[in-house]
Amino acid sequence: MKKILSILTISVFLISCSNTVENINPISSKKIASKGLSYQDFQRVADKSINSIIRSGSLNNPKGTKYIVVVSDIVNDTMQNIDTAQLIKKIRIALLRSGKVSVTNGVGKRSDKMLRQLRKLRNHQEFDQRTIVGKNRMQAPDLSLSGRIIQKNIAVSGGKELIEYYFQLTLASVVSGLSIWEDEVVIGKRASGDSVSW
Repeated sequence: MKKILSILTISVFLISCSNTVENINPISSKKIASKGLSYQDFQRVADKSINSIIRSGSLNNPKGTKYIVVVSDIVNDTMQNIDTAQLIKKIRIALLRSGKVSVTNGVGKRSDKMLRQLRKLRNHQEFDQRTIVGKNRMQAPDLSLSGRIIQKNIAVSGGKELIEYYFQLTLASVVSGLSIWEDEVVIGKRASGDSVSW
């Protein structure tokens, strides 16, 4: 019986040692090989896109004030279940860090619900009305940033597969509906044809 227990103990120890977990730094310059899209890919797209917008001069308001931007929807047209909210957040952060624009939380699918709930407290007897935001105070956006992610899988020599992700972004005036900036960032990956990207 003691021999069986010893063998079981050693087996459990060996199994637990083989299932190691490793911490990684997601913003490290060391690339993590993945057919799918990673944190680093989203960061690269956000940085390249915002740098392109800034270089184009599209965020320079001739009135001298900051434009207000709403980040609209980014459509996932890939074979992956991509959390586009993660990419949108990175773009919002990059826009704000540029210092060129303000980004609104008051409109769109991802608007801050608390902004609207607080306005429902007008005339509520339990709240000091002097502390409640008055009407006509929220600011509408001047510009809308929207996009689309496309995936293309291409078979190449040696049993490999090339996966291309196209991040297409458009910045448009909400008044005229006209595009004032458009760009495309391409992320390419090469991998064995038998692995999957999702």
